Amino acid sequence: MFLHLQNEVKAEVGTNVFVHRRYPGGGLSQQIYWPAVFELDDGEVLIIETDMPKRRHYWNIQLNDPYFNAVEYVYRLSSINEATARISPDGKLRAVVSLLDPGVPNWLDPAGFKEGTIYGRWYDCDPNPMPVIKRVPLAELRKHLPADTPAVTPQERAEKLRARVRAAQRRRRW
Repeated sequence: MFLHLQNEVKAEVGTNVFVHRRYPGGGLSQQIYWPAVFELDDGEVLIIETDMPKRRHYWNIQLNDPYFNAVEYVYRLSSINEATARISPDGKLRAVVSLLDPGVPNWLDPAGFKEGTIYGRWYDCDPNPMPVIKRVPLAELRKHLPADTPAVTPQERAEKLRARVRAAQRRRRW
């Protein structure tokens, strides 16, 4: 079922382009999904950029492999949400899908996959902006981000990952 959904998105808009989706009978009525099929090569990154809704009850972005399985999310930074993301001072979210740590906030680690899907969700948000994806060389990433984008050191990244692992360990499991 999910592979079919992924292929529908690719057939409709191609790769590295988001589309809004609702799934009547299979999704939450107040939720707008924004899937994209992603592709990138070694030495490239994908910059996801979006305005943020004024009212945002919940939102997230997650990466999936080419078979629509969630990329490892406990030991890799393969998803973000309001609690884990950094919103830029201009009010926009910028996330970076990269095979290597790009040293900026909101890294989405695809775990070595050069293709797969990005699934975003706006739940009970107003408005529901359409994010865009820009594919650029990793070496030119900083040219495509605001000048005030902070650097993230390897030590800071390691601490963020440790915090993620601790949070996952505290989750109630049934």
